[in-house]
Amino acid sequence: MVFDKIRTALTECGFDGENADADSSFETLGMGSLDIVEFVMALEELLDAAIDDDAVHGFATLGDVFGYIEANS
Repeated sequence: MVFDKIRTALTECGFDGENADADSSFETLGMGSLDIVEFVMALEELLDAAIDDDAVHGFATLGDVFGYIEANS
């Protein structure tokens, strides 16, 4: 369920959420820093939860995002 929302947020931001997996990095998805901010904002809206700005700087892969959400929800 959480990873489905991560994929949905990616798709809403114009990236390939359908083929993304936990090992997908922002770099391999072609995302720049502004894209990541937009993705996090979309994900926060989908989850109805806040993601700590400092934590975002530590995210390298979608698995990192997933792990953060699981640990903080």
